[in-house]
Amino acid sequence: MIGCSYYGKDHIIRQNEVDNIPNNESNKSLIQHFDDWFETKYDVFKLDVNDSGAIPVVFIAAEGGALRTGCFTSYMLATLNEKIEGFGDIVYCYSGVSGGTFGCNIYNSLCLDKTINERDNITILDKFYSKDYLSPLTAKLANGEILNYVFWNNIDQFDRAKTMEKSWEKGLEYALNKQSYLQKSFYQINDDPTDPLILINTTELNSGSRYIISNIKIDTTYFSTAGNFKDSMLKDFNLSYSIAIGLSARFPLVSPAGTIERGGKKFQFIDGGYYENTGALTLKETIDGVMKDSKYRKFIKPVVIQFSFGFSSQENELNKTARTLYRNKSNGVNFMNEITEILNGIYNVRTGHSNEAIFKLRTKYKYFHRYFLVANNNQLPMNWVLSNDALSRVKEICDRINISRLSNDLIVRCDIKKEK
Repeated sequence: MIGCSYYGKDHIIRQNEVDNIPNNESNKSLIQHFDDWFETKYDVFKLDVNDSGAIPVVFIAAEGGALRTGCFTSYMLATLNEKIEGFGDIVYCYSGVSGGTFGCNIYNSLCLDKTINERDNITILDKFYSKDYLSPLTAKLANGEILNYVFWNNIDQFDRAKTMEKSWEKGLEYALNKQSYLQKSFYQINDDPTDPLILINTTELNSGSRYIISNIKIDTTYFSTAGNFKDSMLKDFNLSYSIAIGLSARFPLVSPAGTIERGGKKFQFIDGGYYENTGALTLKETIDGVMKDSKYRKFIKPVVIQFSFGFSSQENELNKTARTLYRNKSNGVNFMNEITEILNGIYNVRTGHSNEAIFKLRTKYKYFHRYFLVANNNQLPMNWVLSNDALSRVKEICDRINISRLSNDLIVRCDIKKEK
């Protein structure tokens, strides 16, 4: 077993089995992608050269937290689209981590399928999130994975991460009663000019770096510290939508690191939340780039939506100052401090990075909205299955959240909105 652990090929990321052809990396930069996307809106509003700050463009970040935050994010997006006319037309970007990635992209997969009536989205989500995605994973962990430990090559049928990704595909197929976009090639389904920007945050284990899986070219011009998943070593890798989502939501021991071997190098990807758990850092870099270099920057006002988990007061959190943000709220480490200091240090540094990213985002962009899944771990445990009561609680929270301020910020200046 020790020899197999050292020499074996551990949890190799599967390639897309439906569209079994190499992907072509998008050559569009962030600015090219945004300008192409905005032009599809620009024609609708017929802007005059003297108009400025007229069109609200929505940028969304979603925090990690397994199925509960994924469910909250999906339902919030569907609820906002239902309550705010034209909301989906002005959403430009999704930046997700772990469960937040899951929720954003389950919802986006429904929007990409033009045969689905958007009025049916909540009903579809009801069916999808009622499925159990934990049992297949734990069954493989308790049984199949043990066999993988004594084989030189990883056996796909025993791999719990692959099983989890396939369970998502089957769950959405069940909800739609047909094949879903989760099984399609990620880079081929997000290439229409009207499609939003997708930013899936993951962490590369060996370098400790943030990596981004996206339908644009990730470069250091705008994403200064992020690695590009589709770099020269990986550009021929055929990635399905579900696999891309899964690479952001691999939190050991729940699911293992995903491995790709190329050119004698080994890339291992783990949960995006190891680096920063809210998606706010990547989102801020995106907005900064658009507002700096887009030729349409004078026409837009960026409206930011952040989905989060666990605070009891939205307004108190929004009104935090820098001093209260970094204040020590703990009584310190006492029990088994030599060990606990290490574990708490790793976890709390991640929390500090996340708080800092959100603070910088909301202080720079005035149209900032943060919506919380207000619940504790007993009410909504962090796992990959939701009871009927938990699902009902999430939907009730989404329905009761006050969105009046967001609705006002999304009003297009009526003096420039004209007939087509």
